[in-house]
Amino acid sequence: MHWQSFKMDLPTQVTTTTEKRNFMDAVRSHTHHFTWSWFIWPLATLGLSLLIAALPYRFGGLTTIGIIVYIFGVITYTMLLLIILIHFSINQGSFKRSLQKSTETLFSATVLLGAASLICGAHQYGHPAEGSRLASTLRVVFWIYVAVSYCVGVALYMSVFTGQCHLLVGNMTPAV
Repeated sequence: MHWQSFKMDLPTQVTTTTEKRNFMDAVRSHTHHFTWSWFIWPLATLGLSLLIAALPYRFGGLTTIGIIVYIFGVITYTMLLLIILIHFSINQGSFKRSLQKSTETLFSATVLLGAASLICGAHQYGHPAEGSRLASTLRVVFWIYVAVSYCVGVALYMSVFTGQCHLLVGNMTPAV
């Protein structure tokens, strides 16, 4: 056989309206069941990287292992954040509905806990010197995080315990 017999015919039209619609339907169906509880995955990964950083017994490659786990946690957190943003932008009203379901609402805080783990990991593995740009940036980001998480925490629990999705005493934990 000659190599010219393996020619590929390229399509004349790259995408059609129907193909775009099918793609959006596929994205919508794949992100339909995506909820806040998925953020437990990067939260656990980032927590493991912080645990590795805090181990008292060290060996040469332990910091490298911790950095690899931290980077994996950053990638998963970013990926899941993009997926949930796509989910909320494609499925109109899904953000509001996710905050009105009593059991799903309690998992929404895992996004903020993941952000806290990102900040702590950047401090642990970045080793910022006092007065450096990284140290100053982390300090500013930390205080922004504190303000946002305080406001979200107050609003979240006020809506959960007094709003439409009134939570009963027996259902006050996400493990129900």
